Amino acid sequence: MTIQPPSEQSRWRVELGRRVGAAYLRDSKVDAVLIAGSASRGDADRDSDVELMVAWAEPPTDAQRRLIVEPLAVDHRLFEFDDDWECWQEDLFIGRSVADVPSSGVLIEVVGQLTPVIERRLDDVVQRFEPNLDKQSTIHALLNGIPLHGEELIDSWRARAEPYPRGLSIAMVDRYAQIDYFADWERFLARGRNLLLIHERFTQIERQLLLVLQALNGVYHYKFKWLERVAGELAVAPSDLADRLRSVLTEDVPTGAETLRQLVEEVYDLVEAELPEIDVARLRSIFRWRRQAWDAAPPEALPAG
Repeated sequence: MTIQPPSEQSRWRVELGRRVGAAYLRDSKVDAVLIAGSASRGDADRDSDVELMVAWAEPPTDAQRRLIVEPLAVDHRLFEFDDDWECWQEDLFIGRSVADVPSSGVLIEVVGQLTPVIERRLDDVVQRFEPNLDKQSTIHALLNGIPLHGEELIDSWRARAEPYPRGLSIAMVDRYAQIDYFADWERFLARGRNLLLIHERFTQIERQLLLVLQALNGVYHYKFKWLERVAGELAVAPSDLADRLRSVLTEDVPTGAETLRQLVEEVYDLVEAELPEIDVARLRSIFRWRRQAWDAAPPEALPAG
């Protein structure tokens, strides 16, 4: 992948992130802070927010969190601790606010987690090979973010995450490579061109293929907001991947289905070459299976007499 210089939209967002991050550095309970997301990767656009990741040594109180954010933002929201994500979140809206329109400044999204939680989630993925996408997104942020504080701690996390474990590649492919009932698109097309179900299914399959390819390439998952960037990071991939994925949903349905079928078969070829531990013959058998259509009841199914 050709590395592009940071966009102007990224540069000023990084500077804004540094200013907001500095407020967190003044709290002694903060172990590390980094800028994550599209701003840190250099490909932010006019719709991008600024993501900050904060590692807390111990749980912050609501009063602590307010003390940090209230001097900074035109508008802010403090969310309660999320048990599923194991995090606190603050949304700060900074800059010119449109009259009578709340939350209309630049969004600074701050996600805070306890340091031991980050380390446990890291171990879940790199040692226990848990194919959890949210936890991988945390690792991707650690590897690609811009450290503002706690560089030594962040470097230790990065060292644990690299290289991408082969066991995780196998776990990801086991989870996402099986594609069932592909030929059902024909049934949905015959039933009044049900494009809702056809495109929903095609999109699901495309997501599965990208997840498998990320695993084959040792790329920790992050959201597929930038298709060109995601595809550009995949050295082991079908040719013209991004263009072909787009065409699946823009061509007529039979042509799009054939493009997708070819992509699946090519990805299975790559899995076979890169991960011989995977039973690709089984995956192909499931993918190629077609439900038999019946215009009339077979004789053996009719009641006797």
